[in-house]
Amino acid sequence: MLTEKIILLILLAVSASTAILFIVLYARASKRYSILQKRIADSLQNGGTIPYSLHDDRLAMLENDVAQLSEQLHFEKDNARALICENNAFLADVSHQLKTPLAGMRLYCEMAQQTADEKTGKCLEKQLELLDRTDKLIFDLLRLEKLRSDGYELLLSDENMGNLCQSVCNELRDIYPHKHFSVLGTATLHCDRQWMFEAISNIVKNACEHTDEQGKIDITVSRGETAVFIYICDNGGGMPEDRKDRLFERFYRGGNTGQGGFGLGLAISRAVTERHHGTLGAENYKDGMRFIMCFPLPDGIYKFKDQQK
Repeated sequence: MLTEKIILLILLAVSASTAILFIVLYARASKRYSILQKRIADSLQNGGTIPYSLHDDRLAMLENDVAQLSEQLHFEKDNARALICENNAFLADVSHQLKTPLAGMRLYCEMAQQTADEKTGKCLEKQLELLDRTDKLIFDLLRLEKLRSDGYELLLSDENMGNLCQSVCNELRDIYPHKHFSVLGTATLHCDRQWMFEAISNIVKNACEHTDEQGKIDITVSRGETAVFIYICDNGGGMPEDRKDRLFERFYRGGNTGQGGFGLGLAISRAVTERHHGTLGAENYKDGMRFIMCFPLPDGIYKFKDQQK
């Protein structure tokens, strides 16, 4: 009887020791998982490095794989940053090299105008207009490429998007006095005011150019649980589905060749939207087109808040 009790006590002691061992191992593994999670977050947000593990277990294999992946990501990020710097330097060189001959051509045209007869003067005036268009085309192209290569530093601030859209309409109302503009709703977006103003202005201007003289352009600003939305609608009749996806291509003008633009406005608008981690799309809607700008609300990227008009 005594022997059975001793054996039972031994079994209980072994079981307790085993349970304690499992608890200790689980606690250690949980702690290592927690440390690894914090290191991953630090690496993604602040560029911190993840050290290789010195343990010899299956969890160490995961830790070492994550460390290797982090090392590779930092390497690729450094390469991308170097390419951006190289691209920006190239754009600056191109801009300088193109502006110099254009300025010379403008100077010679203006000098020739002073002694030209009426017929030659009109020809020179047309050449100056073409030089202006060429200069603007080069300027917009360089800005677009610099935007796409992350070459501009955004000056972020909290902006009331309802008020910003209203400012866009007020400015364009002087150019298109017979158009009907309306702005509804509001939300505050952490953005670069100047670039966002241009992005929205380009879309509204496109709507003005593709509607009749008394066309309607309606802008609606709203905030959902996960994003801020800006809807820009017109009554210009829309466009064929097979051409809709080309709206944001460079130099695509939707067949509206009578306008004086270059087809870069919507491409710039999309680049600005993407620099703000948003998306810009278009769809046929009712009797026209609807452009949709969507800016997500993830923690740590943007701070949004509703604001009364």
